[in-house]
Amino acid sequence: MKHQKSQEIFVLSTKIDDISLAQALEHAASSMTKAKQCYIVTPNPEICLYAEKDEQCRQILNNSFLSLPDGFGLKIGARLLGQKLKNRVTGVDFTLELMKLAIKENWRVFLFGGEERVALECKRVLEEKYRELKIAGTMSGIMQNEMSNVKIINAINESKADILLVALGAPFQERWIAENLAHLSTVKLAIGIGGTFDFIAGRVKRAPRLIRQLGLEWLWRLLVQPWRIKRIYNAVLKFVVVVLKWRLRMRFCYRKNAVGFIVKGGCSLAVEHLLPKEKAAGSNPVTRSNIQILLVEREDEACHWQLPQGGIEVCETPKQAIKREMLEELGTDKLKIIRHISQFHKYKWPKLDRIRHGFRGQIQDLFILQFIAKDADIKLDKREHNNFKWIGINQAPEAVHECRKEQMEKAIKIYQEIYDK
Repeated sequence: MKHQKSQEIFVLSTKIDDISLAQALEHAASSMTKAKQCYIVTPNPEICLYAEKDEQCRQILNNSFLSLPDGFGLKIGARLLGQKLKNRVTGVDFTLELMKLAIKENWRVFLFGGEERVALECKRVLEEKYRELKIAGTMSGIMQNEMSNVKIINAINESKADILLVALGAPFQERWIAENLAHLSTVKLAIGIGGTFDFIAGRVKRAPRLIRQLGLEWLWRLLVQPWRIKRIYNAVLKFVVVVLKWRLRMRFCYRKNAVGFIVKGGCSLAVEHLLPKEKAAGSNPVTRSNIQILLVEREDEACHWQLPQGGIEVCETPKQAIKREMLEELGTDKLKIIRHISQFHKYKWPKLDRIRHGFRGQIQDLFILQFIAKDADIKLDKREHNNFKWIGINQAPEAVHECRKEQMEKAIKIYQEIYDK
């Protein structure tokens, strides 16, 4: 089935697919024909707030096949960040329409999650509503604590389900899907749907259509479930405040970043010139052509070669940051810090990057590092980089991506100035 490509926007660094319900169903149908298993997430403002602080959760959301805009507050957040989110697809609406499609395509569905007996009640309601629907099995969310994960996976596999609906609440359901989907032999599509089972089973009453259209579901939830006031506060007031702070950072603040200028080869001699009081008398001359620099290829863009780098967290020094980032990205700590040059490069990001990261651009510290291990010791984080290579210092400016040339030329100039002293 041919489907239109959705437009992606970002709210507090979380990807949202600006897609209609009909388009979402077309995408879901297409996922069932793919060789690779897929999963769909349904973020709302509260989940975006959580993901803004939790990198693992953010990566799971952003690596999803589809990220459906479940929450009117996302429209407000997008607008405040200079974007327009046209659509909204709630987990309940998507699930009910997907069940109709499941009947047509003869897909088997497994319901996992919710409190005790909620999944069973949901099954009963769905089977009454859609007589030909094949619900392969159910399991309460509390079973996740009572049963081993192996037993849960075995139960789902034995059901031969094609689609798995997971209602464990965010971010637990997204983590569970990401960690276990590969072990589900027949499941082609898994979907995190939050409290959808409660609505379908009648445990929680949905807001009237007019209230949903006006974006006042939070007020309805507060009236019918006053004990959720903390979550409602996060999804409404705190979310808007954080988005506004994000917008201000986009206009005025630069993210601190540490860059690794990692050298080897001829550098074993060149480094002696960089270390104070350690220049060996009578050492062999070292030419610039002897020196090699480590480049990495970004995972999200083929042939985008750059110096390894990463953000400096608020709680750490630049030295701590470069050690952490190099260990995370390269999988090795066999690096010796030779020099640290503070704020050697500053640049602005294009609009999309400002929206994604919440900063105007980056201001970077440069670390000249000596590689003191073997290439086999480099274990790239495949979520960040596809590959690495060593390049001669003379060829480095042409080897990096166009947007990295100025940074590379500055780094080489600094290196050479120190070396020539």
